[in-house]
Amino acid sequence: MATYLEFIQQNEERDGVRFSWNVWPSSRLEATRMVVPLACLLTPLKERLDLPPVQYEPVLCSRPTCKAVLNPLCQVDYRAKLWACNFCFQRNQFPPAYAGISEVNQPAELMPQFSTIEYIVQRGPQTPLIFLYVVDTCLEEEDLQALKESLQMSLSLLPPNALVGLITFGRMVQVHELSSEGISKSYVFRGTKDLTAKQIQDMLGLSRPAVPMQHGRPLQTPEQPVISSRFLQPVHKIDMNLTDLLGELQRDPWPVTQGKRPLRSTGVALSIAVGLLEGTFPNTGARIMLFTGGPPTQGPGMVVGDELKTPIRSWHDIEKDNARFMKKATKHYETLANRSAANGHCIDIYACALDQTGLLEMKCCANLTGGHMVMGDSFNTSLFKQTFQRVFSKGYNGEFRMAFGANLDVKTSRELKIAGAIGPCISLNAKGPCVSENELGIGGTSQWKICSLDPSTTLAIYFEVVNQHNAPIPQGGRGAVQFVTQYQHSSTQKRVRVTTIARNWADAQTQLQHIEAAFDQEAAAVLMARLGVYRAESEEGPDVLRWLDRQLIRLCQKFGQYNKDDPSSFRLSESFSLYPQFIFHLRRSPFLQVFNNSPDESSYYRHHFARQDLTQSLIMIQPILYAYSFHGPPEPVLLDSSSILPDRILLMDTFFQIVIYLGETIAQWQKAGYQDMPEYENFKHLLQAPLDDAQEILQTRFPMPRYIHTEHGGSQARFLLSKVNPSQTHNNLYAWGQESGAPILTDDVSLQVFMDHLKKLAVSSAS
Repeated sequence: MATYLEFIQQNEERDGVRFSWNVWPSSRLEATRMVVPLACLLTPLKERLDLPPVQYEPVLCSRPTCKAVLNPLCQVDYRAKLWACNFCFQRNQFPPAYAGISEVNQPAELMPQFSTIEYIVQRGPQTPLIFLYVVDTCLEEEDLQALKESLQMSLSLLPPNALVGLITFGRMVQVHELSSEGISKSYVFRGTKDLTAKQIQDMLGLSRPAVPMQHGRPLQTPEQPVISSRFLQPVHKIDMNLTDLLGELQRDPWPVTQGKRPLRSTGVALSIAVGLLEGTFPNTGARIMLFTGGPPTQGPGMVVGDELKTPIRSWHDIEKDNARFMKKATKHYETLANRSAANGHCIDIYACALDQTGLLEMKCCANLTGGHMVMGDSFNTSLFKQTFQRVFSKGYNGEFRMAFGANLDVKTSRELKIAGAIGPCISLNAKGPCVSENELGIGGTSQWKICSLDPSTTLAIYFEVVNQHNAPIPQGGRGAVQFVTQYQHSSTQKRVRVTTIARNWADAQTQLQHIEAAFDQEAAAVLMARLGVYRAESEEGPDVLRWLDRQLIRLCQKFGQYNKDDPSSFRLSESFSLYPQFIFHLRRSPFLQVFNNSPDESSYYRHHFARQDLTQSLIMIQPILYAYSFHGPPEPVLLDSSSILPDRILLMDTFFQIVIYLGETIAQWQKAGYQDMPEYENFKHLLQAPLDDAQEILQTRFPMPRYIHTEHGGSQARFLLSKVNPSQTHNNLYAWGQESGAPILTDDVSLQVFMDHLKKLAVSSAS
């Protein structure tokens, strides 16, 4: 029998699923006492080398309210050619194509190793991918130049038959016609006027002519495909044209007087982009890529006025209700995000500026549509250039790692209901017998739309056990969940990926140790963190921290071993031992602490946290720290101030930053130039090792992290000092008489103090 750890890893590799509990409590009452909800992290398009798609349609259950897909958990009668659905127990006939099946001749979807299987569906017309660039021209000259070069470079990375369009904006918004030879034509819109989708489509001449009918069927008219072609053209046709057009782009010509911000009509530009795609390619894979170098300063969606003396809103202004444009702007972008998501189009935001650009108000555009959000200081940095290039990277099979217009449908066995999902998705309001009344995240539905997916996009899905306490599930019973993801593959094929998983039920009163041993503390920490971050979007920070603390204390009371009122007797079993420290680091993380971060930065961090897979999410909660020294090979060390020693180099990965920190002695030796002396060759290698390792991370991470090289006493050492557990501070330094480590000037409590309080509260008979 494999250990639970091996079982959890095998399941993640095969199905892209991690559950908080891998043995399920069999009644509603027991499940609520478990504190951490029964939930899972699902990576619908997890990359697998050994999963070739099958070239036929999935077989569905014939009951209209069920429609589950045939899977290895179904009971099959090979003689009568029948199968019983494991979700609703309906008996179904196999289609004629399955006439030859038998115990020894099974189709792939009945084999246990294909609990995840992918089908290629041949139905329907194939439509090319669409990329619509929306470009801010109020940039500094060198920024605009760098951005133009990146955009020209991206044309060579697009699939040749992809359609591409260009909208530029400053004080006015220009929609460029791409089909006109030798002369550049564009439609110009005022940046202050909000237009409806119908008005935009009329002005651009996109309104469809009446289609002539014959015998109740539309005649194929030659002009129909031409409608959109003025603004969206296949790359291979207009590559040269568009490259020239981008090269000729000028800065916004409107003069900007001193003490003013340039007038930027971001809200109208996005509105026109959404309207253009709605009118030409509804329900088709498309990306609107917004490149902006500053905040929207006029028209609908403006975030700040054009007077430089009034700064853009801060957290303080928001708390005091002083952010006068915020509510209206947020509403404008939310409306656009919902319209875009309804059509399966995603919106990417590339915001590069030294000050805030309004990501807080615009975040819903990327969050609801699954688009990318990238934040940098300038378009002229490798952080932007390499991140943008990675959007078009290819997977193992030489195909783009992007999928479009996905629908995720979740089916559960009778004892379970779906409470909701948290991730880059919107609800499709599919009510049904398996939808719970209690909502966690985006609930009230069993289906969600995800407009853009890549191999690491991960949703958190929360369940509720509804089986009553007095109706025991028979021994050996298993609960099942099926995830059906339909999506448009980057090769424009329609595909369906089906993952069906099952776990054992256990009676929590007699088999608690089984349930306990199958707890996945890493998945649970991420699932609870997603709930906390989701709540932080609408609740006060301190309330969210109190809620997290209360849940942690209850979990320790339920699963800790202790004598009443004796904190020193408190113990947690191995499967729970790391959970409290994840919560400790989560409480200090930028997802829940807005101090020291602008509203834009907080929105950016939360956006990435709500879509990354388990490994990346854990790095975000509790960064990884490696130490390099003369005493042996590099080793992972505790994220603690005691790890900061003078003769060590540290490498910290927080997902958003890679920090290399030279200890005091190492920094002095480097200044003295020892690395250049032949007799100190090994010192030269020591300095190089963390640089090589950092390079490896920088090569693959999306978005590319900020790279920080600092040393003891350096101004940027704060990046490291703010993340480590402050086990030595100026308050307790002398009491302990410790020699090692670096004391940190902070009033934050250390993990030790946090654990002491936790033990005290968990064992107290009063709580």
